[in-house]
Amino acid sequence: GYGDSVDSTEWIDSIVGDITRRFASHYDSNHASGASVGNGLQRDGMVHACLYFIAAHRLKGADIEFMKRLQPYVNIVPVIAKSDTMTVGERDAFRRLILSELKAAHVSMFELAPPPAVASPPPSARGAASKKGAPIPPHISP
Repeated sequence: GYGDSVDSTEWIDSIVGDITRRFASHYDSNHASGASVGNGLQRDGMVHACLYFIAAHRLKGADIEFMKRLQPYVNIVPVIAKSDTMTVGERDAFRRLILSELKAAHVSMFELAPPPAVASPPPSARGAASKKGAPIPPHISP
């Protein structure tokens, strides 16, 4: 397919080099001035995350190599581009393929922690809430 025979080493090196220069600059400026870590709201010039768009139906070796090279420096969030053009089945199958290929290549990616479990109120409390006319949250059935 298109781009399969293109050597992407040069542009991967360029991007990784830019990210490492930003880290070095940030480190040097903080240690030279004796500054402590800011409040997190200041701009530090570093790259904290990479939204990596993968073409629908086309995970390439260059994609895996690029993510493998980036993972030591930034959080990687793979995104299936134009996933709305795929059926739900195609999208889910492609997502599983991406995850298995990344796992086989030992590429780690950013994962959100699961949300804390929300305990539903006891049945007596649910009945009391509905009797008082208070709205019942949609995740709790009356």
